[in-house]
Amino acid sequence: QGAAAVGVSPLVIASACDHFARVAMGGSKLPKDAPVYGLLFGIQSGSQVSIFDSAEAIYDLNSPTGHALFPVEHIEKKNALWTAVFTDYKLIGWYAFADELHPEHLRIQKKYISLFSENPIFLLFDKNISSVENKLPLTAYVDEQVEGESHIFVEVPFHVQSSQIEKITMDTVMKSIPTDGLSELEMANKSSLSSLRQLDKRLSILVKTIQLMHENKLPKNHELIRKASKICKMLNSSSSISTTETKSDLRQQFDEQLTADLMTTFLSTVTKSNLSLTEVADVYSLIYGDFQTNAMMGGGGF
Repeated sequence: QGAAAVGVSPLVIASACDHFARVAMGGSKLPKDAPVYGLLFGIQSGSQVSIFDSAEAIYDLNSPTGHALFPVEHIEKKNALWTAVFTDYKLIGWYAFADELHPEHLRIQKKYISLFSENPIFLLFDKNISSVENKLPLTAYVDEQVEGESHIFVEVPFHVQSSQIEKITMDTVMKSIPTDGLSELEMANKSSLSSLRQLDKRLSILVKTIQLMHENKLPKNHELIRKASKICKMLNSSSSISTTETKSDLRQQFDEQLTADLMTTFLSTVTKSNLSLTEVADVYSLIYGDFQTNAMMGGGGF
């Protein structure tokens, strides 16, 4: 009997997409256009399947038959490693990235994955992501026998299944994602640049007004002149640059102060990021530390 419903952890989706991105961008030993395959681990209770983890699959494309060859011993090793730590987990299926279903997918399912799972789940990730469709580019399948020895893939419903810990983590990650592709440092620089432009605009208006007063084209406003004098005295340039110094000296001091300010902003951003990573590491150790210790000593899972 196949799976009636499949729950997929968001970490599995993120891990699989990262796997595909590394291959497509040349960060893997495989060619950029090579198929992307991976193994899925989780828990199955009757017709309910929960997929909690994934791992990359090793295979050989240079076989005489032209088909992908999966070393069975590699799958056995992966399965042994996962079940040794997470005693409730087992190899529950596999995933691939493709435009559509291919006969090769069914061949891999029956020849390799079915050796370790009676009713393996196949997750097919669509490589062509559409920004128009408001759904995940992911489909879950099981294979069913139809006539004689023939098998076909049958689509089964799936849902994103996350624990409370994962929900909190994902919420924190979403809040820290750069806005419009900009990092926190770039956002700080963008804000500073906007403030400087507004300051330059207002100073230009102030200078133009004082020039018109000096040329007697506007009546003198002594209160405004006193405020302008106060602003000039507040500027570092008016107190630190003597009349004998050139514009290049002023520019050099400005560049040095700007560099120092940018470095301070960068260091504060790095410090904030390190603090966030430390908090995540502490939470992970608190949650999984005792669990992994119990698992290695023969205890159960969650």
